[in-house]
Order: sequence, then C-alpha cells, then structure tokens
Amino acid sequence: LSERMRGLGYATANLMGDGIGVYNGTTRGYDRLLISGYRTLAYEGVERTIRYLDGMRDADHFIFLHVMDAHPWPYPLFQVTASVQARLPLAERLSGAEDGVPSPYLRATPLAAAACRQGIRDLDRTLGMLFSYLAEHYTPDEYLVTLYSDHGASVHARSPYLMSEEQTGAALMARGAGVPALGRVDELTSSVDIYKILGKLADYPIDAAHLDGNLPEAFGGQRREYTVSNS
Repeated sequence: LSERMRGLGYATANLMGDGIGVYNGTTRGYDRLLISGYRTLAYEGVERTIRYLDGMRDADHFIFLHVMDAHPWPYPLFQVTASVQARLPLAERLSGAEDGVPSPYLRATPLAAAACRQGIRDLDRTLGMLFSYLAEHYTPDEYLVTLYSDHGASVHARSPYLMSEEQTGAALMARGAGVPALGRVDELTSSVDIYKILGKLADYPIDAAHLDGNLPEAFGGQRREYTVSNS
C-alpha cells in the first residue's frame, strides 16, 4: 500500500507502528517511519498525526497508525489502566493474572474484559479528536479514513475455541472520498481486501491475478462466499 501510494505522489508516513515491518519488508514504502514497539497508544499517534498535518499542510499524505489500546495483553506483564483497577473489586482485579499467555489464549475474566472495554472507550475518544480535526480542516472529498483490526478478542469469547466468532470477527470501516454511505453492511471481508478497496478509491490497479484480496460488493465488487482465518 505504501509503495502504491508513494507512486501516486503521496508523502507516506508510518507515524506509529511496531518494528516487525523493518525486517519483513512491509514498511519499505514509507518515507518516514516511527517505531514505538509495544507502546502504540492512540492518543500519542493522534497527536503526532495532527502535528504532522499542521506542519505539512501543503502535501498530500498517506498516513498509517498502528494502535493497541483495545488489544488484550497478559497481566501483570502489561499493566491494566488505573481507571479499570480503581473500579473493580479486589477479587476481580486479581482475576486476570496470566503472565506469559499469548493474547489469543487469554481467558474471559472480569479484569481482561473490563480492560478491553476501557481500551475501546479510550480509542473511541481519541479517534474522535482526529476525526474532528479532519472535519474542521478538510472537506469530505479531501480525506479517506479506513479502520481495521487484525483479529477478535478471546476475553469476550463464550468458549475457548481459537476459531470462535469472537476470535475471528474483526472490524473494517471506511469513510471519506468515494466511500458509499451505506452504514453497516452484512458482508464477509478479509484484511487482504483493504488493498483492493484502497485501489478502487485511490485509482491504482487491482486486477492482477496473484492478488488474494476481493473488492467487496459495497464498493462495486462481488460478495465473498467465505473468508479464511489462521490459527
């Protein structure tokens, strides 16, 4: 995506991301790259973005943010926010100790679920600041925003099955230039579809035979019959 957008003349910036892409090559198309490791909180990324746009107002931008506010983490290796700890009774605060357990296997405990819900609230509030900035400084045909998650969350799962609906369900949202105002759409998508969605909206080729992505019906393509999830 970053290579495609840079080829179209956009200044490409990854203002918050982890360092894995440096080694596997997925960040090779960025003109600017800020590595934050595991501390990728939305309020920092949004502030960086607003300052970046304020300082580089004359350029066309492709900006990527990798935020983890809502991502479940094992406790106490990663601390739960004070707001969550202060609200829960002591027994529930101690319910989520699973040090060293990978996130897909975290149990649905009161602490883990409350921490995830708080992360969603934090993310919603902070992204609202970014969206307000965009609405104030740009017209609707001057921006395109896509939001997506890489997987669901076991801390809300009704069963420990790794391929449960709660684990495989992921968010995909888009708004802005060229996006049809359809509200919520009942259609299967995959993260690999983002390449074709942005290609349709930004006008780069999306018909290569080797591409696994699909252009959703909501964007003028065809509905998927199924999607593939990895365990």
